[in-house]
Amino acid sequence: MLAYFGERYEDPNCGHCDVCVEPRERFDGTIAAQKILSCVYRTGERFGAQYIVDVLLGSKSQKILQNRHDTLKTYGVGKEYSKPQWQSFIRELIQLGYVYLSGDKYPVLKLNEKSRKVLSQTRKTDYKWWGR
Repeated sequence: MLAYFGERYEDPNCGHCDVCVEPRERFDGTIAAQKILSCVYRTGERFGAQYIVDVLLGSKSQKILQNRHDTLKTYGVGKEYSKPQWQSFIRELIQLGYVYLSGDKYPVLKLNEKSRKVLSQTRKTDYKWWGR
C-alpha cells in the first residue's frame, strides 16, 4: 500500500498493522482448492458457491438430496473447515482465476484450463491461504 503512495518501508514487519501484530499461519491451498474444483466438476458446473460449500460440508438440504449430490465423492469431504472458510476459499479461487462465475441473476461456478490443471495435479495453486 505504501508503494502506491510512493513511499517505501524497508522493514517487512511494520509492527502496526493487523498482519504484523497478529500474524496468522499460512498454508498451501492446493488440497482445499482440489476439493472445491472437484465438487464444481462433479455437480456439473451448474451451481453457485453456497451450494458447493453445502455439498462439501455434507448438508442434508432437500435440494442436495433431490439432486443426489449426497452420493458424490466430494459430499461431506470438507468438514475440516467452516462454512465461512470455504466461502473465503471460493472467493480467492475466483479472484485468482481458477474458477469464474457465469450468469447474472444466479451465477454458477465454472472451471477453466487453470482449474483443470489443479484437478489433474499438474499444477499447484499459486496462493498460500491464511490459516484458521
